[in-house]
Amino acid sequence: MQVVIELPSAANLQWEKKGFPVFLREAYGSELKLMLFKEDAEVIAVMWVWESGKKLLNSLITPPFLPNCWLTFLNEYDKPATKRAKEKEVLKALLSFVESGKWNYWKFDFPVEYTDFQEAIWKGKVPKTKYTYRILGLNNWEEKIDSKLRNKLKRFTDFSFEARPFSTSEMELFMQGTATKGVAHEQLLSQFNQLNSSSAFTVTAENGEYQALCVIVDRVCYYLVSNNGKNDNALSACGVKFCIEESVRRGSLAFDFEGSMIPEIEVFFRSFGGDLLPYFSLEGGKGVSYFIRKLLK
Repeated sequence: MQVVIELPSAANLQWEKKGFPVFLREAYGSELKLMLFKEDAEVIAVMWVWESGKKLLNSLITPPFLPNCWLTFLNEYDKPATKRAKEKEVLKALLSFVESGKWNYWKFDFPVEYTDFQEAIWKGKVPKTKYTYRILGLNNWEEKIDSKLRNKLKRFTDFSFEARPFSTSEMELFMQGTATKGVAHEQLLSQFNQLNSSSAFTVTAENGEYQALCVIVDRVCYYLVSNNGKNDNALSACGVKFCIEESVRRGSLAFDFEGSMIPEIEVFFRSFGGDLLPYFSLEGGKGVSYFIRKLLK
């Protein structure tokens, strides 16, 4: 199996039907790359990767803000055994490609649907387990919420939410607020703000005191980044409610709280009653920079 990396312009719009978020190429610059897995010249799987750094610091990772690399298989396999075999072949090819490549560090987060990592384990690469909360039924999601959260949501009408691009001053607030959380990709945030479409939207309320960025892929809405200048728990809770309702208006069937591994945030996300789903990541590298990175963890 051949693995190649191409510019995002090579992404085929028809892949959207398979669940691959082709539209994301509009929000990222030249650092976003498309990884293709080919068998006899036929592309059987694709995923997004982010290439950055030079020489000793070059890396190939899951793109910033994205919950996973969106490894997507483009063919349908009737037999489970055939599907499993293709998954193993793709993972084996991926590991061989990055381990023989130029990158001193690589890390990929995989979709929750991808669970077979035997090929990695056999090579001594043990996947790291992470978790995310996902509301799988949006028609009756409020029936499952925590009682304390229910009281906060009673203030929903006290706030005025809008799904629209941020103004210049609101964008500055968003940059400042997210920077304190370690989100440093200002240009990328700005591009997402301009992208506002059926598959990506920003929400603001109270003159920018609450802000959020959401992306919809394959009818799952991902709550990627938010900012609450007032640190008002009711404002944040009602903001999430608005984002859920907005995602339903845009055709979503599930709502994913990306970032559920952060202890301070996990309690809040848990209160919305979503299912706790595991997903996995693999990482590796070589050289001095990789070993320093491992020591710092």
